[in-house]
Amino acid sequence: MAKITEIRKKLLKEKIGWKKYHKKYPKRNFINEKLKKEFNIPNISNKEKSKIEIYDFLKKRPKKYTAYMGKGKITTWTGDELAKLKWVGSEYQGGFGSKRENFRAITKKGDVYSGTHFKSSGDYVNMKRLKKEIKRRLKKWSNIQKED
Repeated sequence: MAKITEIRKKLLKEKIGWKKYHKKYPKRNFINEKLKKEFNIPNISNKEKSKIEIYDFLKKRPKKYTAYMGKGKITTWTGDELAKLKWVGSEYQGGFGSKRENFRAITKKGDVYSGTHFKSSGDYVNMKRLKKEIKRRLKKWSNIQKED
């Protein structure tokens, strides 16, 4: 697997190539291998994009984030783990009949996120990072331990 810096270079190359492509063909959304070579657009796998997403999530520690929920964890859209679920609340009904549930999750770096899982709307989650004093209380009350 390629290193993060190599993947970032490929992503930048891809972005520049797509800009050139859309400048020449503003109404097209499809590209074939011949055009990829012409505009110098590299092939980037979903695994590589997911690796970048995980790296950025753990490094930048965003205050707000949108991801997906799967089998006891918060994931990227390809299913790679961002955080482990520590608590999931009762299911309730949202405004237009959508099913939702609140949750708490912890990352490998020890950050605690709280948010809402939109069950009937595509299994996505909106979450916010908790402040340090709230994290301390949470750790004390529920014995959440850092995972390395």
